[in-house]
Amino acid sequence: MNRVLVFWIALLLVFSGATVLVISWRLLNEDAIVVEKIDQRYLETPTDSDQKWMQDFTLTRRNEEPFHSQQLQGKVWVASFFFSACPTVCRTQNERVKLLHSDFVSEDVSFVAITCDPENDSPATLASYASQFTDDRENWFFLTGNFDYIRRIAAEKFQMALGLKTHKEHFSIVDKWGNVRGAYHWNNPEEWLAMRRQIKHLVDETQEPAEWVERRQKQQESMAQLQENGTAEEPRPPAAGIDPSAPSSVPEAP
Repeated sequence: MNRVLVFWIALLLVFSGATVLVISWRLLNEDAIVVEKIDQRYLETPTDSDQKWMQDFTLTRRNEEPFHSQQLQGKVWVASFFFSACPTVCRTQNERVKLLHSDFVSEDVSFVAITCDPENDSPATLASYASQFTDDRENWFFLTGNFDYIRRIAAEKFQMALGLKTHKEHFSIVDKWGNVRGAYHWNNPEEWLAMRRQIKHLVDETQEPAEWVERRQKQQESMAQLQENGTAEEPRPPAAGIDPSAPSSVPEAP
């Protein structure tokens, strides 16, 4: 065999052996690469899920801090459902929220947007999504959490059907005492104007209307009676201002 060829073959073998040794040494001496799982504690069911009929709720904000609906006591607020992967309706819907925010935030009105796709809408995802509409973290809350718990919020607090990536195109208006005083389709011109009038009216209220105090007392009595009878899971009639005959949830494009 040609001596030159033998020399190059031998050199190649030496080089290959050295490379194997170097790689082996690195594998033995370097720390293993650890892929950390995204923190999904926000998907856990909150402790207040034991409510027989949910009125107050706890979710996770886009900055990963907890949000308690009770912190909005004394404020008028507007609630809506959405999901960040929706390329059409939800974006338009949040642009409408942006208009309301611009007009009413100075009057101490808050805005609550709750995802119906929490598996994908982590706090980090919501933070990126929310930045397209607002930098206000104190008056416009983008919230995520356990999906079954969110469905209860929609059904029991707001009297709305909700599914995965499926929701009604309505804004719920909540008064200073936590009463849901109406639900309005944001893309209906007449309902849009009626909603704005309602918000202004609720902002001006200084005392909870007697009829709503009485309504809440009756609801509490009814729930207490149901618990005594062991039938606390029976449904309660919709609150005034909510139209139970309105269309069920509207699917949106994935």
